[in-house]
Amino acid sequence: MEHTFEGHFWLPGKEAGRQAGVLRVGPGLAPMIATIEPLLSPWREVRRTDLPDGQIAVAQDFVEDELTSPVTIHGLDGHGRALTLISATTVHWGRPDAAGYTHQFRGIQAVVGGYMRDRDHLFTGFRVRLRNLEAWRPRLQQAHWTTEVSLANGGSITIEDLPGSGHASHSVLWLTGQALPPATLRGIGTYYVQPLISLFTLATDRRCPPLALKVQQDSPGSPWWDVYSAALQADEETTDLRWDLPRWLLKPADVGLHQVGTWLDKVSLLGPLPAVVADLAQAHAISLDTQALLLATVAEGLHRCLYPGDLRFHEDGKLNKDIAVRVQAAAAEAADLIHMDAKKAVSGLLAHVGDIGYAKRLARMASVAEDAAPGVTGRTSRWKNLVSEIRNEYAHRLSADFLNDTDVDDRMAVTFSLRWLLTTVLLLQSGVDAPVLRTRLTTHEQYQRFLVDAQVWCPRIYACS
Repeated sequence: MEHTFEGHFWLPGKEAGRQAGVLRVGPGLAPMIATIEPLLSPWREVRRTDLPDGQIAVAQDFVEDELTSPVTIHGLDGHGRALTLISATTVHWGRPDAAGYTHQFRGIQAVVGGYMRDRDHLFTGFRVRLRNLEAWRPRLQQAHWTTEVSLANGGSITIEDLPGSGHASHSVLWLTGQALPPATLRGIGTYYVQPLISLFTLATDRRCPPLALKVQQDSPGSPWWDVYSAALQADEETTDLRWDLPRWLLKPADVGLHQVGTWLDKVSLLGPLPAVVADLAQAHAISLDTQALLLATVAEGLHRCLYPGDLRFHEDGKLNKDIAVRVQAAAAEAADLIHMDAKKAVSGLLAHVGDIGYAKRLARMASVAEDAAPGVTGRTSRWKNLVSEIRNEYAHRLSADFLNDTDVDDRMAVTFSLRWLLTTVLLLQSGVDAPVLRTRLTTHEQYQRFLVDAQVWCPRIYACS
């Protein structure tokens, strides 16, 4: 639902130049401010000349940077609410449009309820609503439900049942973090909002985009400010969770605040990798090759961050590095006898000789997932070789031939197997019990369909013995 806030707007420190206008925000929309008169001018005086008749001629240059450089805009609507538009750039300046506005800005985020100094303004609390979060409502009513968990960074996370906005007669659920280390809106999104989206998307096997977001400058205690951006999606009130819930991967009983807290404590470790996997859940219009390349890349990154002790020569990192350096040096010296450029080339090629190969990384990930996701890699020795071949094909284009039907089938098998493998490994990292996940996957329609289809796509790996 689109919201409009009519009032007056100005640039920070220039309140005397306030102009009447409107702020528009809504699901999937970049927030915009339009003013009747321009808030700034691209015309800059460069010189003045005294004319013989006593008048003064003023020469001006059109400085385009004044319109393209991002600015912060403050405002006050008719109800006394403070408004802020962050990273706003001009999209229209000049003659009035059909509504009479001469200056229009598009921003990255808008805040209703307070004034942000700039994009580096700090907050210590957040609230976010996610699609499908309402399925956790019955859990809150159970006496043994944990109402709040502490995070490693000193903050806390909880699920709150709060009154709906406007004239809504029902309450809504929010994931709330408070007493957090100070962070910008970008930091709140990176360290909390996106990881929560990823966790609930992976757990439900349904898209769980954000529906609403609030931030708190001094947590707890200070007022909550509403945040609007194009990332927020419309609330699908017609969705009946009673019909969809049986098709989810995990159920609300499987993912409590303990798992949420464990997941948020691992954000720095996992980085952006979970979001890549989660984005492919219920994804639309993403090519098969794009999915295969993304997942094959994430598989290596995830292994590196979870199992840094997997080394080629020795489990001790220092000893492994010493051996690798000697191997590199010996090989480079031997190559020097063959060609003048060979030493440098061999030394470069062996720069990471102490690391295990990609296929071994895949085998380790498969061994981690096999108890929770039975059959996900079929015959693992053949599966890891196929994944390696396809990944190398993207990176090095070893064959000039275009894809035939077998290639397409192989990519289907690799894409779906990696998606389920990585989903499994990530959910285990959140603290979901392996036996629980195994039980859910055994009856999950999408996973079982993959196992059946994989036997057709790639029988040498997935056909029953």
